Amino acid sequence: MIKSTLFAAAAFALACSTASATTVITADQAVGGEAGASGLLGTYWHVPAGATGYNLADTLAARNANAASGTFVSSNVAYYGGDGTSITDFLGSDGASYVGTVSDLSDGILEFKGYIQITAPGTVYFAFNHDDAAQLTVGNQVLLSQNCCGFQVEDAVFSTAGMYAINLVYANTYYYGWGGAVLEMSADGQNVGGMFQSVPEPGSMSLMLVGALGLLAGARRRKSNQG
Repeated sequence: MIKSTLFAAAAFALACSTASATTVITADQAVGGEAGASGLLGTYWHVPAGATGYNLADTLAARNANAASGTFVSSNVAYYGGDGTSITDFLGSDGASYVGTVSDLSDGILEFKGYIQITAPGTVYFAFNHDDAAQLTVGNQVLLSQNCCGFQVEDAVFSTAGMYAINLVYANTYYYGWGGAVLEMSADGQNVGGMFQSVPEPGSMSLMLVGALGLLAGARRRKSNQG
């Protein structure tokens, strides 16, 4: 098992589903930086009726075509409700961070962005429970892509430690006013508590490099002015 720290979570057993083919996340997909603030940056859209169309293609098109309704900080991807549930109630304790227009979840889209910190090479097993569509991208690899609801376990092999970009899109499609809205995610059977970061902090070497480049640029400007 990989030694890791994550955030956000699901409360169902990995035994409920079978893992798909292994996805390899290579070293070139890592980004610079060190662990920053815990949590993912969330965005919510309340789109026109039927816009999500029970599939990811329509969901992504509706996200791109409509202005966002609000933003929030996600500290735990374990959300439950239905078509009539308000976005703030659906987010639970994370609802306190929501800023924007409050509406119910009928034809609602949520997107979570941030980074995952991997502290050693190895495999992470991501487990999902979602109703309806969901798509997870890690680095530049699509790990999960489902048009409707279900349970999935997807395994990712990280070839090196580092920070990797995370993007999770979820859609709740209206279903006669009583459809369920569920989104859960866990890693290695645990709540995803510290592994996800909203923004990576620059590493010390990166800061030194930025400072050195700044000094070099300043010296060049002074030399140019003197000439």
